Amino acid sequence: MHLTPTQVANHLACNHLTQLERQRREGLLKIDFSPDPRLDAMRERGLQHEQAYIEALRREGRSICDLRQEHDPAATRRAMEAGFDAIVQAPLRNDLFSGIADVLLRVDSPNSSLPGYAYEPADAKLSLETKAGTILQLCTYAELLASMQGVAPEHIHVATPLGLETYRTAQFHAYYRLARSRLHAAVSATPAPDTYPHPVAHCDTCVYWRHCDQQRRAGAHPSLIAGFPTAQVLAFPQ
Repeated sequence: MHLTPTQVANHLACNHLTQLERQRREGLLKIDFSPDPRLDAMRERGLQHEQAYIEALRREGRSICDLRQEHDPAATRRAMEAGFDAIVQAPLRNDLFSGIADVLLRVDSPNSSLPGYAYEPADAKLSLETKAGTILQLCTYAELLASMQGVAPEHIHVATPLGLETYRTAQFHAYYRLARSRLHAAVSATPAPDTYPHPVAHCDTCVYWRHCDQQRRAGAHPSLIAGFPTAQVLAFPQ
């Protein structure tokens, strides 16, 4: 089973979500997700923001390869060898991870297996404040790119409504390796870890929020009590 960059970010946000996904993959949990206009609207705004970023790159005169219809990392490698300035929705894969990067940006690189250039991942995010999960996703894409171009991306990028934020990949390498190892342990441990749906910030954007809310209400979880201290909620025995 290949893990995904999204799983790395999601595990950081909520370790219970990791186990819900594991239970569904193993056939132990069946959920019919009802339509959620709020989440659908958020996804649509995210797609619009991503498209606006791509159009901005196009206006700058950058050559763009759109791989939305592709699912094979070989298509990404061909686009990299062709030297496009930006590669959109690029499939990436190694022995552990697979995912689709929003955008790969071409940069000069004398050490790459490509002729004088390499690629760095960029994610389009609507949030004005870059979250740790976004950084972890980008670090995963950076690891995937390293095996394809012979050198790790020096930078990762976040395209926010305010502009492009750039971070040094090495600055987050140790943090990423820790998060990656914890995710791998969570999805492979036997028996599976016992987790509980404590309310977290990620609940606001999670497709499982109704399922978890029903479980908390059935168990009269103290988070439902107005003003109950968060520290005491997390200490509450399940």
